[in-house]
Amino acid sequence: MIDTPGMRELGIVSADLDKSSSDIEEFAQRCKFSDYRHENESKCAVREAIENGLIDIDRLESYKKLQK
Repeated sequence: MIDTPGMRELGIVSADLDKSSSDIEEFAQRCKFSDYRHENESKCAVREAIENGLIDIDRLESYKKLQK
């Protein structure tokens, strides 16, 4: 933990999401289109993996936050 008075948040300058979220990336490559947000799009392999219990929804939300 870091105590930095006046600082509200810390950001990541660069991160290799492929290594930490390789399972999500693998399913994302199977989506019908490459520009999915993995929310309500049809034929989304990531959403199908969540519905089948292969990916936890919380991991997807964390992955999305890191992408931003």
